[in-house]
Amino acid sequence: MKKKTFTITMEIEVECETVLEGRKSVQRAIDMIGGKNAIVKMKTKRRTLSQNSAGHLHFTKISEHSRDRGLTASSLFKNPGEIPLTPELVKGYFRELGKWMYKKGSTADLDKNEFSDVVNVFEKIVAKELDFIEPFPSLENMCNGE
Repeated sequence: MKKKTFTITMEIEVECETVLEGRKSVQRAIDMIGGKNAIVKMKTKRRTLSQNSAGHLHFTKISEHSRDRGLTASSLFKNPGEIPLTPELVKGYFRELGKWMYKKGSTADLDKNEFSDVVNVFEKIVAKELDFIEPFPSLENMCNGE
């Protein structure tokens, strides 16, 4: 009689300081239950609702600041004509930057750290190309009236 193979999918959640520590903890758990040929896939937490909301506010502020200074999309993109920098266009630039950096189809798939990395690079590009700094919204700078 031929043996049959069955696949069991199981989630094991561990909190660790590093990915390596997390992998070791998961492997110990698998070893304890006698798992053989186990495949470990790391799952990270997606960006937060606060990060998402702050992003939209950030794109709007950048577009308003750009419009007030008479800047157009030609400040960020090569040969786009005199297209105004709308919040949607700024968000599209941010979205593409996230895709370039992390090869993910959507910024919604970025984890919290990846989202923060994209924000940091995006702010540097805005500062260089548009010649102004628009700090990413946070409770701290909103309370300070920024």
